[in-house]
Amino acid sequence: MRCLSSSRTRFTNSAGAFLLRLAPVTIALSFAFDSASMAAQNFDLRCTPEPYTSYPARDPIVETHVSLYNGVWNIIHIAKSGATYDRSTQYHILNAVSSNETLWVGTLLNQPWFTMHGEVFGDGDRFTYVETIFDTRPPFKKVGSTTHYCVARDKSSLIIKSAVPIFENFGTAVVKNNSCSTVDSVSIDGKTVDANIGPGKSAEYPINSNCNHLMRASSGEIKWNNAITCDGSPYVNYQWNLVTQNNSSDELPVDSIIAETYPADGYVNLSITSKMDCISIDRLVANRGNCSNALGNNSAILKFGQTIKIPMFCDRLLELKISTDHGVGTLTWDR
Repeated sequence: MRCLSSSRTRFTNSAGAFLLRLAPVTIALSFAFDSASMAAQNFDLRCTPEPYTSYPARDPIVETHVSLYNGVWNIIHIAKSGATYDRSTQYHILNAVSSNETLWVGTLLNQPWFTMHGEVFGDGDRFTYVETIFDTRPPFKKVGSTTHYCVARDKSSLIIKSAVPIFENFGTAVVKNNSCSTVDSVSIDGKTVDANIGPGKSAEYPINSNCNHLMRASSGEIKWNNAITCDGSPYVNYQWNLVTQNNSSDELPVDSIIAETYPADGYVNLSITSKMDCISIDRLVANRGNCSNALGNNSAILKFGQTIKIPMFCDRLLELKISTDHGVGTLTWDR
């Protein structure tokens, strides 16, 4: 039995309220009661939001309906004006019910770095539904949350939606380990498999024809979470790059790498050699963002003595900010 904390963080401005009602984000539901039996049942809850005290809402939410029927989720917020906000039309929704979680997942359509977790806690005939929004961009942070108090509704009021047929082994998800740790576990849509993916290595896993998938991976205490979303057509091939997030306040040791530049015709070749047992190069910002590079949004793993050569698309490289799993450093050249 899980306990519901009495401490809640709420939005501090009206922009936060707008994001909660209108922005498509990830939502997760977990039940404090017998989730194994609950996951196999249909349910329908009518919820009333806890009064907001930190800001005045122009059109506050007065009622929320949370239901699950034959694996299809419905979460609808109703405002004082009568306006409704249907999560199924706002978000890419993934049904990820498991033996210990009653869960659906989605991502913000035009801002996919925002996710939301929603939890339902039960106590007899009364329940509590909590939505929490997170910004998954480094550094990962909690944006805010809202609490709703719920009771069960009449099953006859359920809105039934038809489910889309799901085809197993439809595509492949490639997990690329761009960290210096060995990945020992991978989970896709709640199904966990043993893994032994070393630094710089990759592994392939089958995925079904769902348009959305919840992926998790771990290496000891290091955890990765990812929500795959598509724009209408399921992925046949998808690659997930695992990187180790560093604290941006950590300074990269000066003797960790050797960086050299070589002029070319219209661009500069950057050579980086590792002096550490293992280092993950996650991002390069050249000439304060005015010089693009071939690494792009990818990462590179270098072991001791290994070198990577990266074209930098500018005439001269004067400054390079390099982000790694060991910290962030800035290099400069006078010539």
